[in-house]
Amino acid sequence: METLNPKIDPAILTAQASTRSDDVPVIVMFGDRDQLQAFHRQGTRSRSGLSAGHLGTVLPWSATRMRRTDVHALADNDTVRSIWYDALCTTCLDRAGLELGAPRIWEDWGLYGSGTVVGIADTGLDQTHPDFEGRVAGVRDFTPRPAEGDPDGHGTHVSSLAAGSGAASNHRYVGVAPRAHILSARVLNFGGAGRMSRVMAGLEWLVDSGAQVLNLSVGTDINMVGEDPLSALCNTLSDQGTVIVAAAGNSGPRPQSIGSPGSAARVITVGATDGMGMVASFSSRGPTQQGLLKPDLLAPGYNIVGARAAGSQLGDVVDQNHTIMSGTSMAAPLVSGLVLLMREQQPELTPAEIKALLQLNCRSFNLPTTIQGAGLLDGWAAVHSLMPEPLPGSEPVPARPDEETGSPAEVPDRHEPQGCLGARVARLFQWLRPMA
Repeated sequence: METLNPKIDPAILTAQASTRSDDVPVIVMFGDRDQLQAFHRQGTRSRSGLSAGHLGTVLPWSATRMRRTDVHALADNDTVRSIWYDALCTTCLDRAGLELGAPRIWEDWGLYGSGTVVGIADTGLDQTHPDFEGRVAGVRDFTPRPAEGDPDGHGTHVSSLAAGSGAASNHRYVGVAPRAHILSARVLNFGGAGRMSRVMAGLEWLVDSGAQVLNLSVGTDINMVGEDPLSALCNTLSDQGTVIVAAAGNSGPRPQSIGSPGSAARVITVGATDGMGMVASFSSRGPTQQGLLKPDLLAPGYNIVGARAAGSQLGDVVDQNHTIMSGTSMAAPLVSGLVLLMREQQPELTPAEIKALLQLNCRSFNLPTTIQGAGLLDGWAAVHSLMPEPLPGSEPVPARPDEETGSPAEVPDRHEPQGCLGARVARLFQWLRPMA
């Protein structure tokens, strides 16, 4: 086992073993500012063109990137007090992404969804929203009454959770794959409803247009056998190499409440956790009528902040560009975004392999599979499973604490599911509220 210089943060070795890059970000602490300035003038690795980055103004520190051999050599320098892993301190993503592990994936492996395309079959997309600028690969309306953008707002919110850039929030609310391109098929109308055939037409167009991952935050309100046309199409597309992520639905806690396409065998069916990290009461339960153990896994789905379409009042409005929604419709795109990161790292992974990797990296609540599936997804662990093995004797990087992203007053304590059928039910309550 390697003897570690006590000046070196052990997390550096773990980061070096996990990353694809030759170097990792570090913070070097010096004895005084004169030593810091000397280090800055000399550069840490002048031969390769890398030098000191940010310099401390209150304490004598410098941020840079270093190879493993350089870290050990620098630790032997008498002017150096200590060398630390430059860990990520983030407020750029809603708690959902933090819980899923997205910021650690970006930091540790530099995966952002570059070169990938997600297809969203939903109520449309507000292309004018800053979070999608320059990354909309195509839109098409399959509804009988075409409309510009996303009058409903559900599809824009869902799209931002999978692949929003966070530009409208100074990168506070960022999608899991913020550099992925988006294809949007409008298959549901303003009321959040649409025929199954329109959904199927939209899926075919998305795949023909180049989508590698399909997100379906839609579903029927009955438990279909799993051999219905939409489920059959999803299974076929999966067999052909497209990963399909579907919301379980918001008809829980009633058993056998997962409708199509969540009831399809080969899709990744996602249930939701609540604000306390447990299975949300509204999250639909299995098994399916054909006896499949669904959902497949869980992801955060309570009070999720995402993009607000222009003019939409859906959800609990935060500001001009953001709104809060709850439901399995919110959980599904978080998983879709993670799948984009996995496909960026290993494009050859099959849908079955991706589904297995996700389920193998879940935290169980020790509940029946028909309630929790494999459990709450650990996105960082799922991506880590694709990476080289860590060095012998190295310790895992500890999970970073979930920092507060605002006071409780900024996030209303609302939990109505607003995906799938929940969108229509929530809007009905909004209409009736002034009459009460």
